Amino acid sequence: MHGNLKWLPMVFISLFLFGCSHSSGPANELAQQSPPQSLASQGGVPCVVLFDTSFDLGEIAEDGISNVHEFKIANKGTGVLVIKKVLPGCGSSVVRFDKTIPPGGEGTIKVGLNPKGCTSNTKIKVFDVLTNDPVQDHFQLKLAGHAE
Repeated sequence: MHGNLKWLPMVFISLFLFGCSHSSGPANELAQQSPPQSLASQGGVPCVVLFDTSFDLGEIAEDGISNVHEFKIANKGTGVLVIKKVLPGCGSSVVRFDKTIPPGGEGTIKVGLNPKGCTSNTKIKVFDVLTNDPVQDHFQLKLAGHAE
């Protein structure tokens, strides 16, 4: 008899945890849609908008100096958008980028392509961008060019 009672607390704990993790209804739906508390307490939530995610430079110079493009991005959210990092791929560089973009504002990410050392005539480089947007916390920009 006592052997059966020692499992009883574990059954109740399991049922309690299962019930809490699978609750449904308006309160749970609202919690899923709400922004993280830390961002909301900072005065709003950023929302990144990308005008374009790829650009073809066409024919590129071997010097690498003129092989740059400036991507435009916007912040349609209510909080400051922070661009944490722009990570270049091999054979590419980050010229500069706006680290913060105010709500309703626009900014740029200027990147370059260096064809030296590349064996292919067509170069496509990918840049990983990390932000504080809770929905789109990272995205990729692609820059392409064609050498003679």
